Parts: sequence; structure tokens; C-alpha cells
Amino acid sequence: MRWPRQKKKALQKETEEAQKEKAAEALQKLEENLKNQATKSKTENTAEFQKAEAVRQKVLANLQSRKEEAKKAAVEAEAIAKRLEELANQARLTAKTARELAELE
Repeated sequence: MRWPRQKKKALQKETEEAQKEKAAEALQKLEENLKNQATKSKTENTAEFQKAEAVRQKVLANLQSRKEEAKKAAVEAEAIAKRLEELANQARLTAKTARELAELE
């Protein structure tokens, strides 16, 4: 009778060892999957960051070019305003001279 008990215990021990091995394999696979997901997530986040950074750089470059265009436009507007002032002064002088000539006649 002892023989079947020993056999039963041996089978139980083998079963326990097999279950432990399966559990260890499952744990290892789980860890690998988690590591792969983390790597994939980092890669995706990096790709998203790079896309966002590229868009940000384009926006900044566009903003810089608009600033430069605005500065040029301001300089041109100032030059036009000065020219208009000169023309207005000349028109006043011409009008004054025309009045004086009209009074002399």
C-alpha cells in the first residue's frame, strides 16, 4: 500500500513542478509582453513628439517670416508717410505761392 502513496506523492510533486514551470514561463512571457508594449509606447510617443516638434518648428519659422515681413512693411509705410508729408508741404507752398501771385495780379 505504501507504493501507491509514494507514487501519488511523486506524481503530485511532478505536477507541482510542472505547474511551477508553466507559471514561470507565463510570467516570463508576460514580462516580455509588458517590455515590448513599453518599448512600443516609447517609440510611438517619440514619433508623436517628433511630429509635434516638426509642426512647432514650422509654426515658429512661419511666425518669424511674418515678423520680418511686418518689419519691412512698417519701414515702407514710414517711408511713404514721410514722402506724403513732403508732398503736402510742397502743395502748401505751391498754394501759398499761387495765392500770392493771384493777389499781385
